[in-house]
Amino acid sequence: MTMEPFMHARDRRLLALCSVPAALLIAAGCEIDETCDPELDPNCELTDAGGTDTGGGGTDTGGGGTDTGGGTTTPDYRYVIIFDDSDQTGQHPGADIDGVELVSATSSFATRVTDFTAPTDANGAPDPQQAIGAPNGGTGGAHMCDLDSDPEHWYSLEGGWLVVDLGATVQDGDELFVYECSGSSGGIDDPYTVVLSTTPRVDDVDNDRVTVLEAASGTSSVIIDFDALGI
Repeated sequence: MTMEPFMHARDRRLLALCSVPAALLIAAGCEIDETCDPELDPNCELTDAGGTDTGGGGTDTGGGGTDTGGGTTTPDYRYVIIFDDSDQTGQHPGADIDGVELVSATSSFATRVTDFTAPTDANGAPDPQQAIGAPNGGTGGAHMCDLDSDPEHWYSLEGGWLVVDLGATVQDGDELFVYECSGSSGGIDDPYTVVLSTTPRVDDVDNDRVTVLEAASGTSSVIIDFDALGI
């Protein structure tokens, strides 16, 4: 299994990404803040994977799966982790996330933040809650960020990560959109990596709980193909 390491530009943490289907993500050498800031995230009350998440009133399946018949169990992927791969600095450092959308029979948007890296004082878009719900810049190919908005309507990853709850389990054939304030909005297409997860916290990640979906930049969409992903 070939492993392709990449480096977060801001904090130089090393992560390993597996390049074959059913890719696995392992976070190594990362110091993860065990608490979240209620001033930034009112839904930050969390328990470890496998417990009840008090922030959204739901129950965390903790890596459980859905039996699809024939003895095959599909992991219950309902969380998306977005890792920043950008070296962009300044007022809006890193990838700028305006929203995450899951399209199946109907369309729905991320319902809550379950984990994120604490922003610094230099970050002009420090509120992860701005990535929840429908993106302010619109949906689909017409997505545009208002770079003059005050406060900013997106969250700048600043070399870290953001984890959101999709509010539903991902199904084969669903389409996932990540809305990033990109060149079409007058900014640049910042790169990031999208990971499907069964656990709401990065510090609970292990080989059986995540699948790397894509490396992308700007606003992106991908059709989720379980066979191609080895799920």
